Amino acid sequence: MVSAVRAVVYQRALPLATRKLTITATQLKGGSGLHGGIALATQDVFGPAGIVRLLADMAGTGD
Repeated sequence: MVSAVRAVVYQRALPLATRKLTITATQLKGGSGLHGGIALATQDVFGPAGIVRLLADMAGTGD
């Protein structure tokens, strides 16, 4: 499976974008979905838009 994904990525991406790219199988096994979800949630909450939402929520509650 990894080799198929690697082949498609290298076909569709520009060489400059894949120059330092490494595609490997996960070492997380069954927990990879959970770790990915946590990473996405963290990016959403602590990214620029998330910080703006948090500040707006705080301003609305008077905190």
